[in-house]
Order: sequence, then structure tokens, then C-alpha cells
Amino acid sequence: MAPSPTPPAVRGPASALIPQMRGMVEQIRRFGDQPGLRRAMPAILILAVTVLALAGWILLREPARVTLYPGLPEAEKARVIDSLTGGGIAAVIDERTGEVAVPGADYHRARMLLAAQGLPQGLPDGNALLSDLPMGTSKSVETARLRQAQELDLARSITEISAVSAARVHLALPERSAFLRESQPPRASVFLQIVPGRTLDGAQVEAIVNLVSSSVPGMARQDVTVVDQMGRLLSRGSDDPAVLLNDRQLQHRVQLETLYRNRIESLLTPIAGPGNLAVQVTIDMDFTRQGDPRGAGRPRPHRAAGRAKPDRGDGRPAGPGHSGRRVEQPAARGRARGRRAAHRRGRGGNADAQPVAELDPQFRG
Repeated sequence: MAPSPTPPAVRGPASALIPQMRGMVEQIRRFGDQPGLRRAMPAILILAVTVLALAGWILLREPARVTLYPGLPEAEKARVIDSLTGGGIAAVIDERTGEVAVPGADYHRARMLLAAQGLPQGLPDGNALLSDLPMGTSKSVETARLRQAQELDLARSITEISAVSAARVHLALPERSAFLRESQPPRASVFLQIVPGRTLDGAQVEAIVNLVSSSVPGMARQDVTVVDQMGRLLSRGSDDPAVLLNDRQLQHRVQLETLYRNRIESLLTPIAGPGNLAVQVTIDMDFTRQGDPRGAGRPRPHRAAGRAKPDRGDGRPAGPGHSGRRVEQPAARGRARGRRAAHRRGRGGNADAQPVAELDPQFRG
């Protein structure tokens, strides 16, 4: 039996790559056989391992975190972390500072998420700004930090008022100068966000003005401006006597209206029944008139009570036959008028006392 012929070798692209790969391997082997490369091989391996370890640490490490709101109260921190965790943001408490920190890439998204939920409700503490002040800080930066801390503390105090939901205080503190003519008084501006449905009366605004002016040395009450979220100017010329008088008059009228309304309701509620009565009282008061409470409108003359002896018109007392009744004599002017009237009528004796008593019915005994 004749042997079968061997098929011819298949020539193509795969058969052409094999010699090339063998040639590359041979070149790498020759390169590795060099003495210098063999001596540097340990250092090359150490460098490669170091690079790979550094790359793995960068890829696997936690992202850089940024403090969200420094100086928050503990209760606010708990609410902020719960809100951010529910929104898919990995918020943690920094072990070194104790502040709420979020990844740097999620910083702005976290602030927008908290603002949509009305958080944080409390303001940061001014002491946190001073505690984080690094050593070697310049005087200008230190002054700015101190002013900011003072503004935060004043804002926290103002927000304790029930009708105020948020507040911001801006202090304009001039630099001290050795020349009195060049010194400028400190000024302050207060921005208030009022709770919906609530208002601030004049006494509360005055309290805010006094609080701010008393907290800054050398600040006058008229240098404090208070504005609400609607752009209305709440503070006025507090030192103007006319303004203070008008406020007191209005407060007095409101107190009287409330007093009379409560009295009317207490009298009529047993008759009409609870909830079946609506009372409105409006008092019109005129604070420009000042008169006698009796309605006379004229000053009351002085009276001297006692047992008086009528005179005869010439300065001598009457005779023993006079009845000596108790009369009330007016002042010197009334006695002079009585004497002149007695002389004109030509009367004497007991008749002298009659004009004195008839000057005014209120002087009769």
C-alpha cells in the first residue's frame, strides 16, 4: 500500500506572526541577559510594586471631605445627618473636629438639599470660629473673625424671639484712630425673617435695637437699622420724644380697649352664652387737651375752711351780736372783691359777709 502524500503547509497571516513573536521573545531574552539590567532588576521591581500600591490606595481611599456647617449645635447635627443620609449623601462626623463633613463632590448638593428642608434651623456658634483660628494669623484676619463671631452671637440671641425665624447682623466697626475728629461711630444693620402670620410690635423692635447697641461699645441706638424680609424698615428714630409719646399713647389706648372688651364679655357671656358673643371696642382719645377732671375747665381756687369772723369793710371784726356761722372764704382776691362790693352797696355789720359767700356757690358753708 502506497503512503498518502503529505498535504502542503498552509501559508497565511497566522503562520507569518509566529516567527515575529519568536523574534521578539529572543530580543527580550537578550535584553534581560545584560549584566547592568540584572543588577538593576531588584530596584525596578521595588519601584513597580510601590507604584501599584500607591495607585491602589488612591483608588480605594475615601474621598476628601469638607465641613458643611461649622459650629452647629448637637441637635442640629443629628437632624442634618439624618436628612443627608436619606438623600443619598455619605455624611459623617469628623473625629478630629466633631463637625459634620460630606464628600467634596457632594458639598453643594448637600447644602441645596438641606436648604430645601429648612435646615439648619440654628446658627453656628461664634466660639467655633475663634477656636479654629490658627496660630500666626494676621491682625486683619483676627479682627474679621472677631467681628464675625460677634455677629453670629447677636443673631443667635435675636432668633430666640418667638416671632423671628432667622436673623443676620452686620456690624460696621471702624478702626480706632488717635484723632477724635477722624473717628467714626459704629453702626449695625439687622435683617429679620419673621415667622409667617406673626408680626413684631414696637416694643420688640426697640428691644432688638437696645440689644445690639448695648453689645457694641460706643454704638448709639439711632445707629441700628432693623429690616424684615419684605424690605420694610422696622426701626425708627427711637430717641424722638414725639415718636415715643405716640407709641405710649397707642399702647395706652389698646390696653383700655382690651380692658373694656373683657369686662363687657364677662358681663354678657352669662346671658348670651359662651361663643355667642362678639365684642369690639374702639376708644377715641384726645391726648392734646388737659382740663379739670370735674369738667369745669378752669383751675380750682384755694379755699380756707374754718370759723371766720366777717369784717365791717374797714378791716375791723363784726360786733358780738354776729351769728358767726361757718363760712369758707376764698383767697385774698375773693376777700378784696367782697369788700369792694360791700362798699358799693353801702352795707355794714353783718351784711359784709354776704358778698364773700356769694362769690361762688361752692364756697358756701
